[in-house]
Amino acid sequence: MQGNIFNGKRDGLSNIEIAEYLNVSKKTIEYHMTRAFAILRKRANSDVEPTLFLLFGIPVIKR
Repeated sequence: MQGNIFNGKRDGLSNIEIAEYLNVSKKTIEYHMTRAFAILRKRANSDVEPTLFLLFGIPVIKR
């Protein structure tokens, strides 16, 4: 499912549009996006953060 979500984001769809397309709730999309970014933050170095922002427009929050 995460692959479909990322493809939707890449294509410029909103979370609601992706949820409607996949017939799931908006919260499900948000959960998968949050989980995927958490995994990327753990595995990636600091060079990935600007790339994620440029690709998806989502700032990476340092914790």
